[in-house]
Amino acid sequence: MSNKKETILIAGGTGLVGNALLGWIDYKKYDVILLSRLIGGNSKSGVNIVKWDPDTLTIDILPQVDHVINLAGAGIADMRWTESRKSVLVSSRVNSALTLEKYIKSLKTKPKTYISASAVGYYGDRGSEILTEASCPGDEFMSECCIKWENAARAAGAECNRTVILRIGIVLSVLGELCLKC
Repeated sequence: MSNKKETILIAGGTGLVGNALLGWIDYKKYDVILLSRLIGGNSKSGVNIVKWDPDTLTIDILPQVDHVINLAGAGIADMRWTESRKSVLVSSRVNSALTLEKYIKSLKTKPKTYISASAVGYYGDRGSEILTEASCPGDEFMSECCIKWENAARAAGAECNRTVILRIGIVLSVLGELCLKC
């Protein structure tokens, strides 16, 4: 049995879901590389930070990894959805996947797994209709955003052994309230 740790690359690890994920990882089994626009902030022990810029589709260092997790994207509830903000919501998600696709294509050995966040917004507001994973997307802005996001994720994970797209529901936390009181 090999004692070699596998490596997980995480985009969007500084967000609400990403921060929680970092707390659940078994660092005895996994090395973690966190993609960040900023270098030099607080770093969790056992996490290496690599600079990236999804707007220019660049990652500073291209390490070999076993798994890629993409949680990146501008906050859905951070601002009013003006046309400009809608553009940011879509491009932040699509560009992160395009950056990771470019990175994965450059690797000699492809990652085993590509995991991407998406959202239940894919389905739109359907009232009390019972929805399943096979249900058609809605026809609202967030549905259109999720379709573009998931298409980019499928392309990014195309060379990996397995691609998983998680349609995450609304995530609430008291963390934001606590931070506002700091």
